[in-house]
Amino acid sequence: MFKKVTALIIAAVMMLSFITPDLAVRADGPAPVIKWVYLVTETDTEGEETLMFEIQGSNFNDPVVDINGAEIIPSYHSSSLVKVELAEGVPETIFWPGVKSIMVKNSDGQQSNNMDFQITVIPYVKTVNKSKVYVGESLTITGSGFDAPTAPIKSLIIGGTEYTVGAPGSGAQAIIERDDLITIDQVLRRSLPGVSSVWVIRDAGPGTSEQTREDAIKGGLISCITVVQKLTGIEVERMEPNTGPVTGGTIIRMYGKTGQRNFQDNMKVYIGGVPATDVSVITDDFGQPIGLQAKTPPSATAGPKDVVIKDAGETSEYFVEQEFTYLQTGNYLLLESIVPNQAKETETKEVTITGRNIGTINVEGVVVSGDPTGSYDEIRDEYVLKYNGTYYGDEVEITRKIKLTIGNIATITGVPVINVAGDVLTAKTQVTTMPQTVDVVMKTDTTVTRDGAELLQRVEEYIMPDAFTYIPAKTYPEISSITPGRGPCDEEIYITVRGSKFQVLTVVEEVDGEMRETTLFPVIQIGEKIINPNQPGSEHYMEIYDDEGNRLEGNKYKLGTLIKTKIPALPVVLPRFVDVTVTNPDQGSHTVENMFEFKKPDRLPGEMPEIARLEPNKGSVEGDETVTIYGRNFDSDADSIIVTIDGAAAYVKRVNSAGTEIEIVTPPGTEGYKTVQVINEDGSIATLENGYYYTRVKSSPEIEIIAPNQGGAGAQVIIKGKDFFPADLESDLVFNKLGTRVLLNGVDIDDYTIDEEGNIVFQPGGDRTKVIDQYTIKITIPPGLAVGPKDVTVVNPDTAS
Repeated sequence: MFKKVTALIIAAVMMLSFITPDLAVRADGPAPVIKWVYLVTETDTEGEETLMFEIQGSNFNDPVVDINGAEIIPSYHSSSLVKVELAEGVPETIFWPGVKSIMVKNSDGQQSNNMDFQITVIPYVKTVNKSKVYVGESLTITGSGFDAPTAPIKSLIIGGTEYTVGAPGSGAQAIIERDDLITIDQVLRRSLPGVSSVWVIRDAGPGTSEQTREDAIKGGLISCITVVQKLTGIEVERMEPNTGPVTGGTIIRMYGKTGQRNFQDNMKVYIGGVPATDVSVITDDFGQPIGLQAKTPPSATAGPKDVVIKDAGETSEYFVEQEFTYLQTGNYLLLESIVPNQAKETETKEVTITGRNIGTINVEGVVVSGDPTGSYDEIRDEYVLKYNGTYYGDEVEITRKIKLTIGNIATITGVPVINVAGDVLTAKTQVTTMPQTVDVVMKTDTTVTRDGAELLQRVEEYIMPDAFTYIPAKTYPEISSITPGRGPCDEEIYITVRGSKFQVLTVVEEVDGEMRETTLFPVIQIGEKIINPNQPGSEHYMEIYDDEGNRLEGNKYKLGTLIKTKIPALPVVLPRFVDVTVTNPDQGSHTVENMFEFKKPDRLPGEMPEIARLEPNKGSVEGDETVTIYGRNFDSDADSIIVTIDGAAAYVKRVNSAGTEIEIVTPPGTEGYKTVQVINEDGSIATLENGYYYTRVKSSPEIEIIAPNQGGAGAQVIIKGKDFFPADLESDLVFNKLGTRVLLNGVDIDDYTIDEEGNIVFQPGGDRTKVIDQYTIKITIPPGLAVGPKDVTVVNPDTAS
């Protein structure tokens, strides 16, 4: 659906209007009005101080401010706010104690009402002793101008919450200890989220105009403190693991004490002040929350970091007593490979896992002497290693427990082999009841003891996601259709096979001493022609997609519902109906008899169909675009002709009687250039490689203003809007080289051709569109257009318009 803006662009005569600057200046606007005046000091966290008047009101227009007869250009102004800061060129005297007469004058000469303002004592807030404070904790504030009996501080505000202020013994919430010190015994809950400022407030002097006197003098320390409510209802008793790499990605689980497990999925976890991801509640077998898990973020430095749990609004938080320790690369548990990486669901399989620090003790200060002894604990399903060594020079005993799961518990079958290049462990999988792809998870629990006393415990865990696949003994595919259903005996034919349970497998095997990964696809046989992308050096291509449109790569156990491939030209076969067979990598297969017809067209070379071009030759991956195919020798019966794009059938709307034009509606596709084929009733075929480009629409251009909105040939016109694309001359795609195009009544205003190398060749004067930036296009009206209004359309490289 085009988003069109109708504009009167074309007219026989350009009509221009001009308003003199003098006329614009003499036009009187409403007079400015002052409603309130404030004297404000702001100190940032670096200690830089700003002193200013803030004047609030209405109708301010390019103003100057008159203070006691001195006209000052404001540091900031809008229609409702004017600021005058103490800066170079601004007289200091306007900020001295005493009554100031304040007026605003607009550039058109209009003046505001006069407002009197009496300056008494100016407060400054300079420091707070905590950048984060929990509700109920104490706080100390330093500054100056706090203790002024003739102009007392009325209130103090932190995080939007107002505190009463008084002298020692007054019972106030904030106590003025001295002129430079305020103390708060118990911080109150904040009213505003996020990092807050601290403000002290007093009235202006009695000589101030009544409407602006109250709370008119303020001193603030800006964005200096966060007030946090303690999160209740949870208490963490253990965290597993408590170490992980600085690269992040460790899944930590925090388990709560009984009665203190009010964990929520919308809670947030911070590690070292950085938000963790993938936060979710851990539940027991009855669905009750018992803990919270999260994925650690990367850390710039190694070492222990604080762990904090916050509620969804980040108004309350819980400080976890156990720290998480980031380890440098090479000093943490790491799994690198598992071979083989699949097994049938009905068998046990011995696997070899390689990695680092599986058996190697990686605890700082620990030195191991001799080889470990090991045994498998069948009750706890873990392998126990025992070492002798020292911890910072003292004799100690070291125990490491290793637990391995490959979907289910896997039995470790021997002492890990410890090598400088990496550790190696062997294990055996169990029979499973369901084909699936699973994580390989190893957990190590290391304790260091001396004379029975525990000195240190480290729990580590490493997850290899989707690293092992349990496959069915056989997976039997089902074929429901093949498109097209006919084609020539001796030419390539792009096809789409639909059905279910099409299998893609990635296997890792040791070949000539090296680990090699291979992706296996189904083999398709159509008559005597075989499509086998698994053969070494095969030129056969195949893409398999699931029912959600995801391309399958074999790294997860998923089955496809659609195959895209092409029938090879050779061998030449006899014309007839043939069977179609799909055989999965595990040898499960399905055959449909007489599903495809090979034909041998009886035509002379000059009578074979040919495709010259498509207009337009690009469109959205969603399909449903109307496209015209130009060529020759097409069947004139729309019901008998077949058109495919990348092997997917297009809907044929019409074919002209001369057999030179076909109008189609495109099928959905995947991004990129695709081959277009036209197949006549007799099997004769026309092929145009890279004939159509599928693009993914991501932009949303809009036209807001066209100026001028009328003019003749050669007129310069500006189009204002958003989401326009300048030409990208470095791109390999013609659409990107052109950038956003402008159409009048559906016709591109530029005049160009595309040469054989994909370069844009403009005719003389034909380059009429200039995209200045994403908001602005400048165009030149082309000659030869009829007088009258035109529809203006902008079209982006991704076809959005």
